[in-house]
Amino acid sequence: MKHLLVVVIMLSVVLGPVSALGQTKRNPFAPLAKTTIHTLPALAEPLDENKDAEVVELKLNGIIFSKDRPVAIINDEVVEIGSIIAGRRVLAISISHVELQYYDKKETLRITPKFLFTVNNKNQSQGDIQNSVTK
Repeated sequence: MKHLLVVVIMLSVVLGPVSALGQTKRNPFAPLAKTTIHTLPALAEPLDENKDAEVVELKLNGIIFSKDRPVAIINDEVVEIGSIIAGRRVLAISISHVELQYYDKKETLRITPKFLFTVNNKNQSQGDIQNSVTK
């Protein structure tokens, strides 16, 4: 009986993360939807001499902010610092805005949250927390 237990343990170590169906376990942190981040080394050249005629209007759909790797969603595309979207390079992403550069022009796309939730003290009561929600 002892030998059988040792064999089972050794087999489980050798086989690794294999499920009963013979498939490896899915990474729980992997995104369910495939996202594409476009990063190019240089700004795209304009299609004609009049570079202002080719400007596409951009809409900031959202920001997912982290200090390590902030990302923004612009025109339904996920971009990060250094990415190119509609000929513009993403220079910076903050919690409330995205800075872009199109040739020598800089522009800022801003997002205004409907609710701003802040907690200043861990010992705040529920009433205090509700009062810190702003519309």
